[in-house]
Amino acid sequence: MKKKQKIFISFFSLLALFILISSTIFADYTFLGKRNSGAKFYVWYDTSVFNNSYEGYFNTGKNNWNNISSKVGPLTYNQNSEVNGKKSDRYYVGSTTNSGVLGYFNPMLNNGTSVNPFESSWDYGSIYAYKNQIDLYGLTSAQITSSVATHEVGHSLSLSHNFGSACNNNCVMTANALTSIAPNTEDKTQLKNKWGN
Repeated sequence: MKKKQKIFISFFSLLALFILISSTIFADYTFLGKRNSGAKFYVWYDTSVFNNSYEGYFNTGKNNWNNISSKVGPLTYNQNSEVNGKKSDRYYVGSTTNSGVLGYFNPMLNNGTSVNPFESSWDYGSIYAYKNQIDLYGLTSAQITSSVATHEVGHSLSLSHNFGSACNNNCVMTANALTSIAPNTEDKTQLKNKWGN
C-alpha cells in the first residue's frame, strides 16, 4: 500500500511541476481587458505633442505595431478626438512628480471613468509621455521611441509588462530596462496571443 501511495504522490508532484513549468514558458503578458472596439482605431495628438516635437516618436511608436497581426492596426492619426462616434485614443506630453515614471497609459470608459486593464475592457485611452522624467534620465531618441512611445502604445493594445525569460529585459514591453528596439519576437508573440494572427 505504501508503494502505491509513493507512486501516487510522485505522479502528482511531477504533474504539478509540469504545470508550473508550462505556465511559466507559455505565460501571457497581456491585460484581461482590451479596447471594446478592437485594435484598429484612431489616435489624436494634443497640442503638447506638437509643442514638444514628440509627434515623430508617437508616429513611429504606433506604426511599430502595424503588420504584426492582421487584427491590429493601422493606428491612424486623426486631428479629431472622435471619429464615427468613437473616441480616438489621446496622446499627451507632460510632466510628473513620480520619479522614474517615463510614460503612462490610462484606459477609460466613454463616461470618463478610468478602469483597471487587468480586470476590465475600455472604450478609449490616454497615453502620456513625461518629458521632465525623460529629460532627467537623458533618454536618447531611440529610447524615447522604444521605451516610451512604442511601450505605451503596447499597453493600449492590451500588452502588460513582460517579466518572462523569453523577454529577459530585452523587449519593448519590459519594465526593467531601457530599450532602443522595435517590437521583437516576444513582443509580437504576446500581441498575437491577445488578438490573433
